Amino acid sequence: MASAVAWESSSVDITADAALQAADAQEFLKEVLAAGPIPQKEVKDAADGHGLAWRTVQRAKARLGVGATKDGMDGGWSWSLPKDANDAEERHPSRMATFG
Repeated sequence: MASAVAWESSSVDITADAALQAADAQEFLKEVLAAGPIPQKEVKDAADGHGLAWRTVQRAKARLGVGATKDGMDGGWSWSLPKDANDAEERHPSRMATFG
């Protein structure tokens, strides 16, 4: 088996560290939200505990299609994985390029 490199047609505008953090944030959200919706504050606290920047987590939320619902007029927000995603593969956007 031989190694190969597939070059993008456009330049990369993200550092390797940022790309790895983005991938880590997506995996983090899949794991945290796997059991069902949880309050956004708990997601943020867990992200802080994992050393993930909140903005990175928010971008991962958008890439995965994570939903946010308001818990009543006085409640906070809860995050959940897309309802139509039956497994981890279906939760990953199919049109996203590497390092999206």
